[in-house]
This record gives sequence, C-alpha cells and structure tokens, in this order.
Amino acid sequence: MSEKLVLALFGSPRKSGPTGRLFDAFIEALPGGTQVRMFDAFSMKIAPCNGCGGCEKTGNCVLRDDMDEVYEAMEAADGFVIATPAYNLSFPAPLKAVVDRMQCYWSRRFSLGMRPPVEKPKVGALLLAAGSVEKSGADVLQRQTRMLMSVLHCRLTACVPFMGTDQADAAQREKAALLAAKQAGHTFFTSR
Repeated sequence: MSEKLVLALFGSPRKSGPTGRLFDAFIEALPGGTQVRMFDAFSMKIAPCNGCGGCEKTGNCVLRDDMDEVYEAMEAADGFVIATPAYNLSFPAPLKAVVDRMQCYWSRRFSLGMRPPVEKPKVGALLLAAGSVEKSGADVLQRQTRMLMSVLHCRLTACVPFMGTDQADAAQREKAALLAAKQAGHTFFTSR
C-alpha cells in the first residue's frame, strides 16, 4: 500500500481527555507509513464564516487565516478524520468555525457546478466523545458529519462513539470505545 495522508480535525480543548484517547487509539492503528496532519481547532486562528458570498463566485473562501492550511491538506488527503466531543448536540465552537468554513466546497459543487468539488476521493471517520448516554447526540453529529463529508468527496466509513464519559461505568465504556477506534483505524483505508 502506498503512503497515505490523513487530515485530522481535533475539536477538544483537552488533548488527554476522552476525545484525545479515542483519537490516539485510532491514529496508532492506522497502517504503517500513514502520515497524519492534525489541526487542533482550539489552537488555530479561524474566523467564522460571515456569509459574504465570495466563495459562490470563485469557489474559494475570501478570508485568509489558518484555514488556508486546512484547505491545502483537504486537497491532498486520502482520509479525513474528525475527533470531537459533543457540545449541545453539535461541534464545539472552534471546530464548528472550521466546519462552517468548508462552505466554499459546497459553493464549488452547487453554485459553480464543480463535480467533484475536491478532486481526490477520501474515506472519513468520526470519533465522538459524549458525557451523556443519550444516542440522539451522536446521531445528530454523525448526520452533520456525513453531510459535510459528502460535499468533500469523502465517504464516512467509520463512526466511533464513546458515549457516557460522565457516567459511573465510563472506564468500561472507554475500553469498548478504544477497541472500536483501533479497529476503525486498522481498516480505515480498506473500507472504501
């Protein structure tokens, strides 16, 4: 297998928390030689989308900030991973800003008719940590991620939820989630 590049968006303020442990298990299980380009949403300078409509004319965002590096990685990547906690049934605000700035790819596809809006096809994964055991939070984030990835010429092939991080049996739940994350990482590029 030739060397692969994975674009990873990390959306937790705590690198060693449940999201970080899920992410580490997934990344460690990727095939040898896989390069991972990780972007930490909480440490990046990303302005929110302001709905200016500039991308509807050019297919590119008119704002210049750290998002430029994400766009570059998106074009080159073979895989796309989002690792995030659930905040009120959605992404944390810094990661949501990154997601919203992917609007330029939507504009490429639907305003400018570029099909696909990203040349290189990708496989995708969602790694999700949530304090609640309520499944609806995971469902909402999975649906949002699937829609986002569909515009990025990316097929969501793995969703690993670690539900109940705030529960008394969290350690047992984590064992199962980490095992699932390792399996997803191991089979990531074979799940096309």
